[in-house]
Amino acid sequence: MARTHTADNSQSLPKSISLEEIETGTIRLQEVLTAINDFSQDGFPYRDAAKSKAELQLRECVKHVFGEGSQEFQAFRDYKLRTSSKAEVAQSIAAVTSLMQTLENKKLEIQGVKPPPIVAPRTQKIHPSATAQIRMVPPAAQAASTHPSHPPSKPQMQPATAPVARPTTPPPKPVAPTATQAFSATQGIRPAPAQPPKAPPAPAFSATQGIRPAPAQPPQALAPTTPEQLSAAIDVPAIPPFQPLPEQQTLKLVRKICLRLHAVARQLRLRKDSRPTVEVEDDYDLQDLLRALLKMEFDEVGTDEWTPPYAGSITRTTLLLNREQIAIVAKKTRPGMTTKEIAEQVAADSAFYSARNKCTTLFCFVYDPEGRIGSPKRLETDLTSVSDRYNVEVLVAPK
Repeated sequence: MARTHTADNSQSLPKSISLEEIETGTIRLQEVLTAINDFSQDGFPYRDAAKSKAELQLRECVKHVFGEGSQEFQAFRDYKLRTSSKAEVAQSIAAVTSLMQTLENKKLEIQGVKPPPIVAPRTQKIHPSATAQIRMVPPAAQAASTHPSHPPSKPQMQPATAPVARPTTPPPKPVAPTATQAFSATQGIRPAPAQPPKAPPAPAFSATQGIRPAPAQPPQALAPTTPEQLSAAIDVPAIPPFQPLPEQQTLKLVRKICLRLHAVARQLRLRKDSRPTVEVEDDYDLQDLLRALLKMEFDEVGTDEWTPPYAGSITRTTLLLNREQIAIVAKKTRPGMTTKEIAEQVAADSAFYSARNKCTTLFCFVYDPEGRIGSPKRLETDLTSVSDRYNVEVLVAPK
């Protein structure tokens, strides 16, 4: 039992990383960054599948390089890549970049080079004892010792002695020379020299306490390891609240998906070795396929269950977009179904959702793969209606 307990403790410790593992991990993390940039673009197909693959590659890379007992693996074992907005994309990229920086620091440590620490900027303090102090000798004191045959000499700078602290009175402050004190009897007043850069203020001086010690420097900041710490360090903007797309842009994407649904359904039939696939035979198959395609463009695709009068006691499902602002009803034509029956169903759907005062648009998609509707353009024109409060749009595909 004691041997088993020792083995468990050894597995929980972080593993040692070699240079080969660091190089391999850096390459795999770079591939994850490339994948994030790809599926964060608009119109990228199979975004959910690509995102799941990148998350799996990220977890496996951290597990292989750092080990299961490492702090990095505990932070990224359940990490989800988010790309709904530019701020979320920045956070995902920053999280992966932090792992690459950690690998680079470990590589420098293995090579014997100390990685540069992350420290807060600070102002250098200069001790007053190391600061040179000068004192100006007045010209009058030099004139008394100047021989008439010799021209008067220039004022000389003499180093001032360090002041001695007395318990009763503070020492006199040394007088610094100014530009106007640089005087010569033959040349007059010299122009002021260029001012040197100002030195930072010296520590405060007290007659009774002497020179006060400089304040203690703050501890050096540790390198961020978790995604939350890294986001705070690089000042990533906060994720904005959910904002639905404009209605016209949303309807444009819905029309595009409905017009290409028939091509997707045909492609699904062509599977290798006649494997089972999705056959769009009724309204339920159509709703499942349409909802899967909508997930490629919209993060939230809601549903609403209700029993229409034309379906008897059978429950039908309506898809909802933009927080229930747009309701999508999918219908598939069948043998014996007339345009009058389709018009009655659309009228019943419109009356139900217009009474709820939630949806602003009812989008009715009529899937007609066999071409049973003789005049699809005329049916769309007759059933589509536009008003200030509520709109109904009908789309028949394929035509």
